[in-house]
Amino acid sequence: MIVLLDNSFNNKFELRFRQLASTNAIKFDDNVTEIIERNNSQNITDQYAIAIYYNLDENQAIGLEFGIERYPQIFDHKNLGKYYQNPRIFWIGAGYKLSLQDLGIEKTLYPYTQLELCYTTIGPIIRPQVGLVFKPINEFSIFAGYEAAMLFYNVDGKILNSGKYGLIYGLSFNF
Repeated sequence: MIVLLDNSFNNKFELRFRQLASTNAIKFDDNVTEIIERNNSQNITDQYAIAIYYNLDENQAIGLEFGIERYPQIFDHKNLGKYYQNPRIFWIGAGYKLSLQDLGIEKTLYPYTQLELCYTTIGPIIRPQVGLVFKPINEFSIFAGYEAAMLFYNVDGKILNSGKYGLIYGLSFNF
């Protein structure tokens, strides 16, 4: 007797590694922009994320993601006056991903959308993204897309935000 295993059972988890190539959505004057850009390194150690997702079905997944990136901030501080900073922030988030495999090419190239709500010691981040997945084999895929993230934080009782947007790309392994 031959028993065939269902691939969806074998691939309940997805491990994702991604790089963030983002641009700041804050407008600074020329001197501050130069300082922020100099400190906003785009190397792999400054802006990356690692995630583990659980596949609910063929098109839906939920998961946790951990990452590090810089969020430039500009604000008026009651004691310091106009203040600029560009902290490197560690974050952890919970997300939902919807893959639209039926809209793709034989479930090999297809669009996806994802929304994450993240926690940092500074404040929450919301990060929606859309992109394309290229999945040549069932256990491995390459993805690229666009992300627009917003960090919310409190300064002197006032809620402020710093936005970032840009390209994301990475690899995922299904198991």
